[in-house]
Amino acid sequence: MADQASDIESSIQLVIAIEFGTTYSQYAFTIGSNQQIYSMTQPAEREVNGKIRMCLLLQPDHQFHSFGRRAQDHYYNHLSKREQSSWLYFDEFGMALDSSKALSREKKIEAANGRELSALIVFSRSLEFFLNLSLLDIDQTTRTSFCSHLDKIMWIVIVPARGGEPARQFIREAAYLAGMASSEKRDNLKTIVLESEAAFLSCLWLEISQEKDFYFEIMTHLKPGVRYIAVDCGERTVDCTVYEITKKRHIRALEIARLGAEGKIQVDKNFETLLASIFGEENLSRFKESYTEGWIELISNLNNRLYSEEFRTLAVRIDAFVFFLRELEKGISPEQMVSDFGNPQITLRRGSLRIEHNEAMELIKPVVDKIEEHVTSMAQEINGLKCIMVYGSFCQSTYLEHRIRMAFRDHFQVIVYSNRTKYRRTAAPMLGAFIFGKNSDIAFEAEQQDFVPVRETWRRLKSMKALDSRRKDWQICGDIEEGLWCAAEDGHFEVCKHFVNQGADPTKNFFGYTAIHLAALANRSRIVQLLMDRGWSADVTDIYGLTPLFWAGYEGHKDCVEILLCRGADPLYERTQSVWNIPWLSNGVSCDDSPLAAATKCNCGDIVAMMQDIIKACRSVASA
Repeated sequence: MADQASDIESSIQLVIAIEFGTTYSQYAFTIGSNQQIYSMTQPAEREVNGKIRMCLLLQPDHQFHSFGRRAQDHYYNHLSKREQSSWLYFDEFGMALDSSKALSREKKIEAANGRELSALIVFSRSLEFFLNLSLLDIDQTTRTSFCSHLDKIMWIVIVPARGGEPARQFIREAAYLAGMASSEKRDNLKTIVLESEAAFLSCLWLEISQEKDFYFEIMTHLKPGVRYIAVDCGERTVDCTVYEITKKRHIRALEIARLGAEGKIQVDKNFETLLASIFGEENLSRFKESYTEGWIELISNLNNRLYSEEFRTLAVRIDAFVFFLRELEKGISPEQMVSDFGNPQITLRRGSLRIEHNEAMELIKPVVDKIEEHVTSMAQEINGLKCIMVYGSFCQSTYLEHRIRMAFRDHFQVIVYSNRTKYRRTAAPMLGAFIFGKNSDIAFEAEQQDFVPVRETWRRLKSMKALDSRRKDWQICGDIEEGLWCAAEDGHFEVCKHFVNQGADPTKNFFGYTAIHLAALANRSRIVQLLMDRGWSADVTDIYGLTPLFWAGYEGHKDCVEILLCRGADPLYERTQSVWNIPWLSNGVSCDDSPLAAATKCNCGDIVAMMQDIIKACRSVASA
């Protein structure tokens, strides 16, 4: 297999990486052994930060028309109302990849006019657009045509972290439809499921190779057991992933957590709030609706100045907004509005809003404070942590980079992938994609398929312990039982599997319930199946003397009831004794009822029928 892989890689002359984001996408490429990474160079297609907005316009026969801002402009400004009803316009459809829920061949995406189309067609048309655009770009940039040599191209597609395995398979099928590869030549297509994995490779490369070429074999330099925190400071959110190097020198994602902090977009919101306070919320809203391009340019001007190396006065060009305000002719000039605002640190001169340094930092400082707070909390709870790696679009902020380095440099190694690295024009996930494509020894283990907020779960658990510390009737279990208890309620299958493999007992009573009870109560059928497959009793009781089948039937969770019945749960089980009763049960149900009686009172007909069938089968076997 290794020889076959090396033969395939030796035949590859061109590597093209495509990053499918939820809102924006981009591509880049390398040729042969050349160390240069060519980012998207088509000026007509580049939009914000060199990326293309995830907008797609299809003709009534589902054929491709345009992508990005061109698609948006054509649909809203060049089509009549009648034509809009038959054409299909999709905006920010990349959000479908941000969650593994309901992502399948049957998945449909709703267009702006309410019509639906297969998600496979939507994404295959988009990949086809990137295929043609990148090949045109390569032809013009290098004067080399690969249109008739697609077998010499390796495609690497990066998808959002939360998509998991369903997103990998889904994009692979879409790529086949787009003509990037086929099931016979599938080695020409590599998909990196997690954007965070690709970015993590970039940070590893920075740490180990000291910015050498990305052919550098980083895996041989890694030490087993070492752990890293990778922090994605993105546009909208701040996500953290904990990685561990295994004994086989594979990379394993231990935890993926969405921190309670917003990304760069919060800074934009803070500036928008400031503008609304000065010039009026209604005026700002009308400007954003009427001059969309002017608003995008205004925010771009803000980012270019606010994230620069140093500034004493933040000067943001707002010419278009000033011109718009003058056209309104409300009898008060924009300069007068700024003066009336009453803050001497903010002035307006020649279309430039000038904000003194201390005032300008109030736009960004609260956002960075929150990021530092959450990363600090995470780092304190991880054993064997060696390095904190930070990447993402927000890392272009020198202030964020300075704060992160100052906060952790005395305790951990700090790697910040910013626009001050060697490949500064290449985003971290994109560089990681090329590192992945050029290094055949890189392997990821046990990809997480659940987006697990473990930290918040443990915090909730600790607060519950503090509130109920005097309830001595409840058995407090060990850490792994507590972890299993939390994961079962929250529906994190992989985490439950981990704790069970570590020896956690799901029949231990914790805060009144066992893990099996909580899974049945919350309709976590996969977790109920997992716990039952390990051979534990289906008739274990909680503090009220009730079984998981009672709660599943009471809540109407048919799938859980079916699993429990198949594992021998008794539909006629009645508690023998308990000092606890539940006053809030509805439909006349009491703790003295059997699961069958409870399901009957709750009018769960299908569940009652299943229980009665089991009772009849058991009686017929007994009489025989």
